[in-house]
Amino acid sequence: MKKPIVITITSNKGGVGKTTSAAAMVDIISRKHNVLLVDTDPQGNCATKFGLEISNGRGALGDYLTDVVMEASKPNPLDYLKPPAGQYKNVDVLVGGKQLKNQCYDYIFSVNASKALKSFKRVFDQIAELDHYDYIIIDTPPTYGNEMSAILRATDYALIPTIAESDSVEGADTALKFISDAREDNPELKIAGIFLNRTYDNDSSTHKVEPFIRQAWGDDVLKTRIPDNRAAVAKAINESEPVTRRQPNSKASKAFVKLTEEVLARVNIR
Repeated sequence: MKKPIVITITSNKGGVGKTTSAAAMVDIISRKHNVLLVDTDPQGNCATKFGLEISNGRGALGDYLTDVVMEASKPNPLDYLKPPAGQYKNVDVLVGGKQLKNQCYDYIFSVNASKALKSFKRVFDQIAELDHYDYIIIDTPPTYGNEMSAILRATDYALIPTIAESDSVEGADTALKFISDAREDNPELKIAGIFLNRTYDNDSSTHKVEPFIRQAWGDDVLKTRIPDNRAAVAKAINESEPVTRRQPNSKASKAFVKLTEEVLARVNIR
């Protein structure tokens, strides 16, 4: 049985490109590997990029986590995983719902906080028994709480996007501190990298902030930067597709290919 590598894309700041990055990486990785996307954000924007609608309830992910915590019987992962449209042949998705927060996260932690903290770990252990997926990519909301603690308990590598703005850098720093605390329960949790998103070569903010980031976080900062390519990204968002699928020749898409290669090179040294 092969254990899939779990990569969580996280930052305590919205608007830094978590969902765009997660969708792009899933698309790129699926060209050679089997990958599961787990959309833990109640907005569900990542799942929609693969043609899957978001329910008004807690969604398949919420149902799965609740069933794991309540332990009525051992859930079958195949009852919850959803395949996207036919063009994504090596992808499955665990889709959350709009009420994922209050109908699932808040509920399971009020019922049994100890089991809830282990819920994602138990879900991924059951999925590993399928002996199918090489990678699990998790898209996350920009808020930290009990559910993020549960996600990081089940994570092998955290990937942190940031942009060259002070509040985004603070969001990345908060993520690093949260990850450090999470290692008390998951000592195997590692940093896959921190990367700069939406960069401008001629922008003074990028030139001022990037050296500070690289000095502060050293080798955790990835070499690959994602250029600001708003037209391509916006077109992909409007068409509900990963930018790498909708605009494969764009500067952003080519950079995401390099970023994914750099990340996989790091996480496969285990």
